[in-house]
Amino acid sequence: MSTFVNRFKNNEDCYKFLSEIKWPDGQFVCAKCGNTTYHKGRSPYSRRCNRCKYDESVTSGTLFNKLRFPILTAFNIIFRLATTGTGNSSVALAEALGIQQKTCLAFKHKVQRAMGAMQQKRLEGIVALDMFSLYNIQPRYYWERVIEKHHIAVAIEVRGEKPGRAFAIVIEEKEQPALIPFIERHVQPDAEMFIQEQYGYKTMMKKRFKNISFTPPIPVLEDHMNNIADWIYNECGRFSPENLQAYLNEFHFRFNHPNNNWKNFDSLIRVMANNNLL
Repeated sequence: MSTFVNRFKNNEDCYKFLSEIKWPDGQFVCAKCGNTTYHKGRSPYSRRCNRCKYDESVTSGTLFNKLRFPILTAFNIIFRLATTGTGNSSVALAEALGIQQKTCLAFKHKVQRAMGAMQQKRLEGIVALDMFSLYNIQPRYYWERVIEKHHIAVAIEVRGEKPGRAFAIVIEEKEQPALIPFIERHVQPDAEMFIQEQYGYKTMMKKRFKNISFTPPIPVLEDHMNNIADWIYNECGRFSPENLQAYLNEFHFRFNHPNNNWKNFDSLIRVMANNNLL
């Protein structure tokens, strides 16, 4: 944390950094009228349009808008989530930073959404795929009750005996056709794909994907699914099924960016400054 404290000492440091991302090289386009000239606005690092007089704050149009705590605290949460090797519960974050747990959790979900947006590069090479339900791996009464209709589709690059990048999404039907949109969005068309032979619909899948084969369970994929379940059970505590995708985003952000460095933090800030996520 010493490097973070040295770089971001106060709110002004955070606003300055965010303004450089939002308006690179001093560029400005008014969100109301499209004008490109401005002068200083009322709040720190805000810009007021010279034509229509709209005063745009540096957080407007970003996931930092209308924060219920200082922006320095928001940056601190992102840094902890982006640069640590394990998860940070909202309870632990709230206690460490002196904020309400529910408020912290709401912002953490925004960060998790940004983490999911960073998983856009399609998987390539040899890719193993499967679907599973959390309670099928480690039965727990709570999970059986609240997630019995929610399943997880997983795809992972297989590099010999080691895993490459991976991604997962929540699906409602545990049948192979449900994998089709998942494959089309997250796997390169020329990837060599493998899926467990226990499923039906082989003819349909082979017609849709020329490079797909049916095999016994693949150890790299089996390990990854168990790691997902272990992490969710042990690190996340109870949460609603609607938020399951958010936690899958966080798990795979950390899995696909294992170096836990400043680049992860910087990338997340830039994604959260993008109004396409609003």
